[in-house]
Amino acid sequence: MRAEEALRQSEERLQLVARASNDVIRDWDVVTGTVRWNDSAHKVFRLPARKMGRAVEWWCDQIHPEDREEIVASIHRVINGVGEFWSDEYRFRRGDDSYATVFDRAYVVRNEVGEPVRVISSMVDITERKREEEAQRFLARTTELLDTSLDYQVTLASLARLAVPTLADYCLIDVLSRDGSTIQRVATAHVNADKERMLVKDENLPRDADPEQHPVAKVVQSGQSVLVSDFNDAVLDSIAHDTEHRQGLTTLGLRSFMIVPLTAHGRTLGAITLAAAESGRRYNPLDMILAEELGRRAALAVDNARLYQQAQQAVRVRDDVLAIVSHDLRNPVNTISMSASLLLDSGEEHRASTKRPLEVIKRTAERMNVLIKDLLEISKIEAGNAGVELARQEPAAVIEDVCETLEPLASHQSLVLVCNTAAGLPPILVDGDRILQVFSNLVGNALKFTPAGGTITVQAEAADRAVRFSVADTGPGIPAEQIPRLWDRYWQASKTDHRGAGLGLAIAKGIVEAHGGQIWVESEVGRGTTFFFTVPAA
Repeated sequence: MRAEEALRQSEERLQLVARASNDVIRDWDVVTGTVRWNDSAHKVFRLPARKMGRAVEWWCDQIHPEDREEIVASIHRVINGVGEFWSDEYRFRRGDDSYATVFDRAYVVRNEVGEPVRVISSMVDITERKREEEAQRFLARTTELLDTSLDYQVTLASLARLAVPTLADYCLIDVLSRDGSTIQRVATAHVNADKERMLVKDENLPRDADPEQHPVAKVVQSGQSVLVSDFNDAVLDSIAHDTEHRQGLTTLGLRSFMIVPLTAHGRTLGAITLAAAESGRRYNPLDMILAEELGRRAALAVDNARLYQQAQQAVRVRDDVLAIVSHDLRNPVNTISMSASLLLDSGEEHRASTKRPLEVIKRTAERMNVLIKDLLEISKIEAGNAGVELARQEPAAVIEDVCETLEPLASHQSLVLVCNTAAGLPPILVDGDRILQVFSNLVGNALKFTPAGGTITVQAEAADRAVRFSVADTGPGIPAEQIPRLWDRYWQASKTDHRGAGLGLAIAKGIVEAHGGQIWVESEVGRGTTFFFTVPAA
């Protein structure tokens, strides 16, 4: 009697635990083959109590066909052996024919001689967790895929293949043409090759196609997603254009579909269609959240690819213009300059009356040549072709060359050019002509802004595994708000009578960086400006 009372109390405790638990509790009597379920089973598996099977065979039948054999075999290996615990994940059919992913943990109860008498299992619905994990893995693969190419049509074709069968039985990707007038089919994928050929036959749509008969056009026009969880006859009637189109949709065997926009930076660039047929899948709002994220990532890839193509086109146009500048314009300018020089050097009697106009012509032509040279130089730098030819030099020799070359320019403007080189500096690897160009641009900038009687100081000092050069002036200084723009192409301080192209500092920066150095500026209004740059030691 005591044993029976203890068993009764144990049963009561088990029932209380089963009622209190959100998990599905399955109590399998191994001897009779019957199964009892707690109340949570009805909620989790969307089945009324009367339809919950009482035989263990019913539990086996609800396991997904792809999982069933392995799951049944694995639990029987534990039951028929000497183990006490078993656990595994599998898909379990709900009352609406969808499948929940469950994590099932079981304890095998044995009698005094070790024979199995009961199996108590706790089944936890992990469908949403698994869905989230799979979604994150899919999006990670998507991002990796979208980063592989700047040819968006190739990328989108690969994306459609990735979506099938992970998200859909077939996938269509449509993109707006560049002029925005046409919706063009750029990618298709289907689990069935024959049906995929049916999809390829679809013609492109005008952007303003009837949204009621063309769901893709509706999404592109509105920028809003469309979700059809149950593709029934009413839906078929609403979108079928004619008998042939209706027959084609019927052949595809649609069960459910969703269409999401390709949206980037507030613009809709196309749409992705994900459809379920053979799998019997029914899409829900959670599926659409994942699809919309896929659409956003794909749209960014399309947008970036198009921007890259536009940039490449702009580079080609620029190169064409530079080719014209360097040949068709430079040659006539050189001719003008040489002709002016010849006339100035001639002994004609009217030379006195024409001297000043000829000098103006010569100076203007020389300025145009400098501008052409700077344009070509900045083009090379931006293309990563600064083209430095490094050779070992002493910093003192560099400073000496700079001062000999630029001192006459300073004297002409009544300025003093001071050159200093610290002792014991290490040799450096430089392209002598290009570094001289850096100094010419920096000193030339100082000449523009330093008033007569001022000083320009060129120095070389030791730095950490480098030599630091500087060009300091006693000019008016640069306002702090203008300093960030100094290195911009074509930018100039607003108050200067020396109008150039505004390329000198940008060119200097490009040459210094091509040497592996850095360039910066320090300035104080009313006290002057100092430009610094470094060149690594040899």
